[in-house]
Amino acid sequence: MGMDSAVRKLVKEMREIVAEEVRAQVGTQIQVPASAPLSVVASETREQDAGSAGSREEERTKGEHLAPHAPTDPAQPNFDAAEAAWFLRFTSMKAFYQAVHRYGIPHARRGARVMLFRRVDLEKFIASRSRGR
Repeated sequence: MGMDSAVRKLVKEMREIVAEEVRAQVGTQIQVPASAPLSVVASETREQDAGSAGSREEERTKGEHLAPHAPTDPAQPNFDAAEAAWFLRFTSMKAFYQAVHRYGIPHARRGARVMLFRRVDLEKFIASRSRGR
């Protein structure tokens, strides 16, 4: 058995395992061939899951925290890092964290890893940086 065929066999087994886990989570049987790419499996589960509302924490585990996004409640006075990055119009979280460090974007720490941003402070920061424009 060559290396390529062994890798293909492992990939096929992994796809089957992932498909079984998705079926178990969704609760219905999804007919997905083993040769289908993982994106097909994910898109089919999203279509079936679109009707049910998931909690915000469940959505976070899907990698949403890696990209700036609009706040869920626009009236909320505090933002997390991804919401603040969206508010300040950064395209990536890496650039946003660099700007926090470099330009001193006002924030508060909650624990060792969590940063909170107040809307009022961010608006003042924008106003202080955009004079004369």
